[in-house]
Amino acid sequence: MKRLKLSKRMWWKHYGGLLILGIIITPYTISLLYIDAIEFTMDSFWYFFLLILFFGMWWNQYNILYFKVLDTKLNSTDSYTALIGAINSLKWEIRLEEQNKIEAINSAANDVRTSGNEMITILFEGSKIYINSVCNLDRGSKPQMLFSFGKNAENVGNLIDFYQENEAYILSLKEEYK
Repeated sequence: MKRLKLSKRMWWKHYGGLLILGIIITPYTISLLYIDAIEFTMDSFWYFFLLILFFGMWWNQYNILYFKVLDTKLNSTDSYTALIGAINSLKWEIRLEEQNKIEAINSAANDVRTSGNEMITILFEGSKIYINSVCNLDRGSKPQMLFSFGKNAENVGNLIDFYQENEAYILSLKEEYK
């Protein structure tokens, strides 16, 4: 499966919250290496809670970089056209537009239906489209959201719905002009 490749700066922003949590639990982890018997206390409870939280957050941040694969009946050019239409219908801002790649930003931060400033990356390979959505890592000094609470996945679903409407329209036009 394909994963989104992050620049060094974006990698630090993506995993930054984990680094802070890691700094908090590292001294206690090191002290456990020198203790013969671990006694269960409230301190050790909180340590294990933070450790589980750390690995859960790492797993989430790692897996969110995988692309969702969409099989299409269109060629790359028509898929590109249909996706541009879908992005425009959703009122997202296109940040990067290349032959086989589109990056768009959903900057409707005040809209409760969105996660607010998410980055959508779309790749084209033949009849397959790869879609990824993460909280925007290129926000400058603005705070970074660590979790989207399902809004990014919902927005990818909306993009796919609009795309499929455009795909059906393009296919009907092709049938009409045969």
